Amino acid sequence: MTDLIFSSALDTAIRKAGMVPNGERLLGEPEVRETRRGGRRLSTDPVSLLSLTESDGVLRWNTGSAAIPMPAAGRRGTLRRASMGDVVKEFKFQKLSSNQVGIFLSNLDNELTPQRGLRPFQKNILGPATTAPPPKKGKILLFIHGTFSRGDIFFEHFGTESHGQKLLKKFSQYDAVYSFDHPTVSVSPILNALDLSQFFADSGADIDVICHSRGGLVCRWWLEVFHNWKANQKISAVLVGSPLGGTSLAAAGRLRHALDFLTNIARVLGAGAALGSTAVPLLALVTGLLRVITSIGGAMSNTPLVDAAVAMIPGLNSQAMVTTNEEMLRLSNRQRRGNINYFAVTSNFQPVDPQWRFWRYFVNPTTGASALASLVFDGPNDLVVDTSSMTTLGAPNLDLHDIEHFGDSPDVHHLNYFLQKRTCDFIIDRLKL
Repeated sequence: MTDLIFSSALDTAIRKAGMVPNGERLLGEPEVRETRRGGRRLSTDPVSLLSLTESDGVLRWNTGSAAIPMPAAGRRGTLRRASMGDVVKEFKFQKLSSNQVGIFLSNLDNELTPQRGLRPFQKNILGPATTAPPPKKGKILLFIHGTFSRGDIFFEHFGTESHGQKLLKKFSQYDAVYSFDHPTVSVSPILNALDLSQFFADSGADIDVICHSRGGLVCRWWLEVFHNWKANQKISAVLVGSPLGGTSLAAAGRLRHALDFLTNIARVLGAGAALGSTAVPLLALVTGLLRVITSIGGAMSNTPLVDAAVAMIPGLNSQAMVTTNEEMLRLSNRQRRGNINYFAVTSNFQPVDPQWRFWRYFVNPTTGASALASLVFDGPNDLVVDTSSMTTLGAPNLDLHDIEHFGDSPDVHHLNYFLQKRTCDFIIDRLKL
């Protein structure tokens, strides 16, 4: 069963998503519901149930109740087990209408990334957003974070180890250091890039960019489409674990298992001292998406309805690794603008620690009883992004100049790149710090 830290983080995330434990009344919910028949809610019922079960060490989400009441010591319903495993938690929530989804996603972004804008890094801390424009000359360092994240994470990770602290000291070579903090769920990378281009519209300074995950897409849209290039301006970008060709996690056909997968990841990360703070926002993302998808799509196994629900989540839909992703198709066909040097950091996470035993159920499992009907990843990945996607730039004149590939690694994954000495050394070397 899940440990207390994970259980507490899940309870926090659930309430932030507007859910409550089953048995607790929702605001405005009648005490007795006449719409229940045979223990199941009607499709017209505005209240939905989600259950989290565990079987063979794997957590899975289910729509509706998964509990089967059984007598225990003279008490009714105290021992619960479902055919899909032990019931860990059950939650209920008011379904969102289609016109409520946008507001809900914006509120979710407010929880995940509470500060927005260009935030200056000074005296080893990342400050609030500034209204002062970036320098017009000199050299600037810019950080662009990924989904459900914030700029502070970069500096927290760099400050953990001596090699990261060494990198932090190098930042004094720049005339300015910023983090671009932005919403990642309610809007697409294109809109983030448009906002970013407005900040740098009048700057002709050379810029070094360090991106993580979805931040790489924001960077590419900014530099290749929106940036107002100045004469002789030079820009280098280190793209770390970036879904340049999308990620299988965001594909509608795989999302049902992807949310299970991310929930299992959050449980493992919650036990790690350096990454424990990542578990709560990851669970907030998962539970928020569950509420949207279940509200709009009904049963999560109904693929056409899930497709429709994903289309209403711009930050997710824009990263889907599918052949019909029009944003990816347009970006891959762009012609080179300006003087850009791209570098990449990649990994193929291959865990051996027993706590990652759920991995085999979601990533390229062998055929047989343990294989799921559909996979999350068919091949190499770093936990969140397909490894092949991290170096997919599309147009032949947008070459990656160098790649730091961790190979098949039992330790390096999407959420700990910036704790690695090789990542820090690669940044120092390629940005000539």
